[in-house]
Amino acid sequence: MFLHPKLKSLKLLADHGEIMGVHSEARRLVKELEEKRKDLLSGRSMSAAPAAKRVRLVSTVDCLSDVEDSSDDTVLPEDEVSANIEFKPPKGDPFDVLLWWKENAKTFPNLAMIARKILSIPASSAASERDFSTAGFVIQEQRTQLKPGTVDDILFLHSNLKEK
Repeated sequence: MFLHPKLKSLKLLADHGEIMGVHSEARRLVKELEEKRKDLLSGRSMSAAPAAKRVRLVSTVDCLSDVEDSSDDTVLPEDEVSANIEFKPPKGDPFDVLLWWKENAKTFPNLAMIARKILSIPASSAASERDFSTAGFVIQEQRTQLKPGTVDDILFLHSNLKEK
């Protein structure tokens, strides 16, 4: 929910501690991502061989493009989660979350990468359909007197036995 711009206030969570827990987890993920980037960059710079003239020209162009791309609207990694919390969500419907993160990737680079990774996982209803099918076999006309707890236990055992 935190990665959805319209639901990031987490109003559905009643406990303030849970909200702070979500924020701290987001900060931890951003910090972890930033450390991985630093490790990759330091690994590249240490393993570089003596540079030829052409390589120097490419690296100079890369440096210039970095300067050109860096703008004032880019948020510092430590502050990215707080800035996202304070950022006003867009108004109106329909709303495409992945498109919003793509458009705001410069403003929130680390959160955008995390959102792309998490939100691009396709939702699947296959597991829930299997559970309903199994429940249909368990609860039949002859077994209408089963208690809900017993049905839950049977379904739990069925799903765990099927996995092994």
